[in-house]
Amino acid sequence: MWIRVAVCFAVLSLMLAISGSAAPAGCLYVNANPGSVYGDRTINSIVWGDGYPIVDVLFQTDPNIVYPPEHGGGQKQRFANNGLAPGSLNNDNPAFISIYTNTLRLNAMIADTGTVSTLYTFSEPMTLIDVIVCDLDSRDVVTVTAFDSNNVAMPASIFEVMGEGDLSLTNNAGGRPPLELATPPVWDAVSGVLTASVPWNENRTYTILRVPEGTSVGAIKLEFHGFETDTDGPGGPRLGSHIYAALWASPRSDAIATLDSTNGAPVLTLPTLPGLLYEISSSSDLDVWNPLAVLTGQASPVAHAVWTHVGGGDPAEGIEFYRYRRSAP
Repeated sequence: MWIRVAVCFAVLSLMLAISGSAAPAGCLYVNANPGSVYGDRTINSIVWGDGYPIVDVLFQTDPNIVYPPEHGGGQKQRFANNGLAPGSLNNDNPAFISIYTNTLRLNAMIADTGTVSTLYTFSEPMTLIDVIVCDLDSRDVVTVTAFDSNNVAMPASIFEVMGEGDLSLTNNAGGRPPLELATPPVWDAVSGVLTASVPWNENRTYTILRVPEGTSVGAIKLEFHGFETDTDGPGGPRLGSHIYAALWASPRSDAIATLDSTNGAPVLTLPTLPGLLYEISSSSDLDVWNPLAVLTGQASPVAHAVWTHVGGGDPAEGIEFYRYRRSAP
């Protein structure tokens, strides 16, 4: 994918045009096939986006939460995958699907009654991550904790609340008014706890918590406590308490171009991913491109690289446009 940065000079002013993004964003998809997995689950080395660190996942249950003999016994709590397509009845809120445009790969955390947890551990510290938690209702409670590179818990205040609402504006749970809007859970930025606002089952709520640029995390844990029990066994439609969660690579900011205040040289600030190489080229006609530099994406928590073209501000150079792209390592 090419990312074109067009820089035009006129009376020391700088204009920037950009298309594309530094690397495809994506949703963490934990492959738990062959379907719902009861009991603890470990899944290693998950690839979730071009250039992003791989992720290990640990799902832990309470072995004391079991089905009664009439339902066959065995573990009740489990981990599964769900796909949530944009524009479907269950995901038609423009405020959400305009940002999360792909099918959302949600990890189902089914606690029945009791507590389960999912720990996402990155192969290297990462910044700009969206934690998406859906379907928090019926008195459900989720604690969201970020850990630094030394596995030390970080204050919940590092998270920014980027959005909340109802995934579906046209569909609702059985027994609720058809167009009743879901009430998002309450976020406590001190304790890191999301608490359901209603005691009933309703449309899927969504809450988006972001690890912002400038903050890096080594792992993220979701601990889910539920109150509703599965009353019809593993083959029935009732799941007991459950939520859906995903990690999404946050959209990185657009490239920024400025003029150096001392010598008029162009300074480009470019969104990057850590350890990846980016080639900068220049052109006077958008046809012939001359390579100028190769930059390395900075380690987290920096989400951009800065490059100054010394002498590039001289009109005699004839440079009007810059572009950058991912370069082969």
